[in-house]
Amino acid sequence: MNNKYLKILIPVVAIIVILESVILISRASKPQTANLDGQNMEQAGDAVVDQEPVLEFMFETKSNTMQLNRASLVKVNMVPVADYNLDAVELYVKYDPEVMTISGLNYDKSLPKPTFSKVSVEKGMVVANFLISEEAGFGVRSGEIQGLISFMVTPKVPGNYTLEVNKVTLGEESATLVVDNGTKNALPFTSNKLDINVLE
Repeated sequence: MNNKYLKILIPVVAIIVILESVILISRASKPQTANLDGQNMEQAGDAVVDQEPVLEFMFETKSNTMQLNRASLVKVNMVPVADYNLDAVELYVKYDPEVMTISGLNYDKSLPKPTFSKVSVEKGMVVANFLISEEAGFGVRSGEIQGLISFMVTPKVPGNYTLEVNKVTLGEESATLVVDNGTKNALPFTSNKLDINVLE
């Protein structure tokens, strides 16, 4: 009698174990949603996928070709796809201090003075943090270019190099952030890179 129950019980337990394993594996492979400072992002494995961007950071310079040891002006602008009132803009621009010098950091006078601005040679970052004290925030309008910062780039080594806005990544401290006044959430953004060709 006991053998009869064992013959039935063992296959049933085996099927249950297999089903549990399948459920656990399928749950582990689903994308997980993380909330980083109010910005919803989906994490699929190691890749982080932003929401649909609502504003774009753009680099502006006279020419992408620069001369060795000669300073060139670079501006960083922002263009929203809709009207927003902003509470804060924390801008971090990555550069390689081994191949270029950044100097003359300035901000667009339509903005309040940055609460913090610095060229960090140690981190290879140009930093400008704007916190808006007005209750209504700082208004930016759809399709209109809003200047943020400007600085001088002096190449030290010939070759091809890049300046880029540092985006939000998991565990990243020096990440660009734009906060909406109405929702207090971070706004998803995109950015172009400035590819620089340095000639002797």
